[in-house]
Amino acid sequence: MIDASRANADVIFPFITGDDLNQDPEQRPSRWIISFWDWTEERARRYVLPFDRVVTTVKPERDRLGGNATAEGRKRKWWLFGRDAKALYHAVGRGHVFERHPANWDSKLRPLPEVMISAIVGKYFAPSVVANDGIFSNKCAVFSVRRPYAHAALFNSSPVSAWVWQQSSRMKLDLNFSHTDAVETFPFPAPDVLAAFEKLGREYLQARREIMTDAANPIGLTKLYNRFHDAEDVDPRIVRLREMHREIDAAVMRAYGWDDLDLGHGYHEQPNLAESDRVRFTIADAARAEVIRRFAVLNRQRYEEEQASALAAKPRTSKGRAKAAPAGQGALVFVDAPEATTSKKAAAPAKKVSTRRTSK
Repeated sequence: MIDASRANADVIFPFITGDDLNQDPEQRPSRWIISFWDWTEERARRYVLPFDRVVTTVKPERDRLGGNATAEGRKRKWWLFGRDAKALYHAVGRGHVFERHPANWDSKLRPLPEVMISAIVGKYFAPSVVANDGIFSNKCAVFSVRRPYAHAALFNSSPVSAWVWQQSSRMKLDLNFSHTDAVETFPFPAPDVLAAFEKLGREYLQARREIMTDAANPIGLTKLYNRFHDAEDVDPRIVRLREMHREIDAAVMRAYGWDDLDLGHGYHEQPNLAESDRVRFTIADAARAEVIRRFAVLNRQRYEEEQASALAAKPRTSKGRAKAAPAGQGALVFVDAPEATTSKKAAAPAKKVSTRRTSK
């Protein structure tokens, strides 16, 4: 269709899925998709071949819908996605394609060249960085961040991965990632501290990509981490990847002022996994419990500071009392933080590195 008319590139995009991220060595989209964003039918009809395709393949399915308001809405606007993910594409700088925009949208915002992304469901949580030029499946978690490689280093680390697994649910034994519980509650380092992870992230993802795209034995992300966690795999490239992982983990601990904690890297069994596949190259169980506890404590500290700040900013009543602060982000109440464990030194209090929103 694009060969027939270059204008069709306005509505035809690569479509990246969770399977593409986990199984394709180059993490390339395996399909193309037509998107008319939030356009009117009249505007969509200008793209003749794409529109005809949607008439043929989509409209018959939508015509069979009905019975509730959502179904009736999708039936009425059959040429559009059921959900257009307007907030997502505005957040990554591609909102100009829509006809309607959020009230606070900055029309001068340029598209992010790349985004951090992960499959929502998978055996491993190992975010990647891909080009911001396609349509993202609803089975992908997309992160709108200005430093995707720095964030990739952070979220590929063992301490943060432990938090993500703690805060997310399961699909059988696989992770079912929850951005609201795992990211909106996460106490990020300060921006200047996080920026220092940029080089680590680039080098780690490059080393990972070189293994995955080896012409002699290309493998997807899941198979790569099967090898990563196999103690018998002593390929120098895999060994180096483990060393880089240690370096990232140590950097995360320094970022929070927690380098008193002995992470105890090694091959450890994870009781929440299948009995035949429990061993992971990761931090020790005691260290895992302690970093989760410290993240939870830091989350609570920041939540309380935010609530106190919001209350102080509220206008006074006629009797001089401060009006109650409205319900905002909730405290982290769904983490049962374990007791502190013994580390190489007495556990230091969590270092305050940010006052940004960190809880639901």
